[in-house]
Amino acid sequence: MVAWYHAAVTLIALTGPNGEELDINPVEVVSLRVEFDDSGSFHSLVQCVVKFVDGSFIGVREECKKVRRMIEAIK
Repeated sequence: MVAWYHAAVTLIALTGPNGEELDINPVEVVSLRVEFDDSGSFHSLVQCVVKFVDGSFIGVREECKKVRRMIEAIK
């Protein structure tokens, strides 16, 4: 007998620096930080850097407070 399990993944939609929609799995987010670096590491419209469990990160236009609220609303 084979048992099938369906796992539902809820994604949150964030906005990338160039206006593209980014669908993020909030379970994989390990930290958020405000982008304060003026060295040009990120696009000028990036307000929050989202770091993931695999060590990767992305910059998004939303403020970290908003991203945190979106993540907490799902958990």
